[in-house]
Amino acid sequence: MDGFTLAFSEITLVLFTTLAPSGAVAYLIMGLPVLTGQARGEAARRLNKWSCLPLVVAMVGLIASATHLGNPSNALYVFMGVGRSPLSTEVFSAVIFLALAGVFWLYSFAEHPRAGLQRGLLAAIDVAIVAFVLAVAFAYHVDTILT
Repeated sequence: MDGFTLAFSEITLVLFTTLAPSGAVAYLIMGLPVLTGQARGEAARRLNKWSCLPLVVAMVGLIASATHLGNPSNALYVFMGVGRSPLSTEVFSAVIFLALAGVFWLYSFAEHPRAGLQRGLLAAIDVAIVAFVLAVAFAYHVDTILT
């Protein structure tokens, strides 16, 4: 197998490894002013509503990784290895981040969102982001993964 063939066969994992953590870190950076209370009122609402952009980037990465499974039903087996398989832990932590961020984004459209609840959700999202980025690092530290 030549280099280009190998590269194209692994492009979905490359997209996951680059897009998903990039979107997660961008989400964290966009949420920091809201979490720390530096952005209030209209500025906070705009940041919350536009946080969908890094979410979309992260989701595209996650969808790209799902195409690497061959058969979509294999996704269920990914979750059975959480904790013992670095790759399963990586995908699981990405799903947790995206689920929390999606709930937060939807809540940002409430007429009177509670700032305390939003900050609590953002704190949980930030913990999930750190766990996800660390899981990506551990997944690529496995001896069987060519880097």
